[in-house]
Amino acid sequence: MNKTNISPTALVLGGGGARGWAHIGVLHALDEYGIKPDIIVGTSMGGVVGAAYAAGRWRVLEAAARELEWRDVLRYFVEFNLPHSGLVDGAKILEFLREKISSCKIEDLSIPFMVIATDLYSGEEVVLRDGDMLNAVRATIAIPGIFTPVNYADRILVDGGLVNPVPVSVARAAGAKQIIAVNLNHYPSPRGRAPVIKKTAKHSSDFDRWADCLPEKMRDWAHELNAALQALPGKARESLSDFMNPQELPGIFDVLGNSIRIMETSLSRLMLAKDPPDVLICPEVGNVRFMEFHRVDECIGAGYEAAIKAFANV
Repeated sequence: MNKTNISPTALVLGGGGARGWAHIGVLHALDEYGIKPDIIVGTSMGGVVGAAYAAGRWRVLEAAARELEWRDVLRYFVEFNLPHSGLVDGAKILEFLREKISSCKIEDLSIPFMVIATDLYSGEEVVLRDGDMLNAVRATIAIPGIFTPVNYADRILVDGGLVNPVPVSVARAAGAKQIIAVNLNHYPSPRGRAPVIKKTAKHSSDFDRWADCLPEKMRDWAHELNAALQALPGKARESLSDFMNPQELPGIFDVLGNSIRIMETSLSRLMLAKDPPDVLICPEVGNVRFMEFHRVDECIGAGYEAAIKAFANV
């Protein structure tokens, strides 16, 4: 791809949970090619990275992301008040975003920025282009069943990926002549699927790390239960462990997030076939689970490699 900017150029960042860190790798590639988008459009995790870019804070977000460990992710997502309309009310995540991205009005950004959300009751696509940026981002990541919906301008909004997972159409409607889109909703090969791992009582170190993240009362109870299990004779312990959890099944976040992503994958194919971007970037992150936000380096590297490859073929 020519290293000169073709105006107006839009960067469209799709959703994908933890895979969304790949967008940061794409931003590094854009930097190398001297491409500065005139318009940013994001859905879900693409809205998070897009907001950071539009606010000039994407490198701050990257630095914070690279420091994340899996227990940090657990602290952000596990809230034991369990709101009635979602497992997580998002207060901790919003605090993280406010610290790393900062808060401002969308209309005050130097780069036009749009976030896609879905009206929960009408099913309509909602393009957020003004108002509080972080509230808009919070709306676009409101995955049904995981995050509570957001009341934004008297509408109840959830994840934009339900209606437009890679919003090329929104960028085109905004006047973009050149569109670079990043699609994370694809399965590159069977090898990209997460392996099923046999789980036995030998994973005590994993248990200890998990238990340390629990509130004190629950932590004590969990350790007592684990101690009782470990006290059983070897064969009985393994049999009970296998009975309780014969395989390492995905957690509820993975079940809900990946179920939606399956739907978004089909929708992405249809919409991109109907309205293809000028440059389509598809990072190889199919083996990264929805909640594996600690796999930052891997995702960023995949995004960078896919972008360089896509630009070289244009």
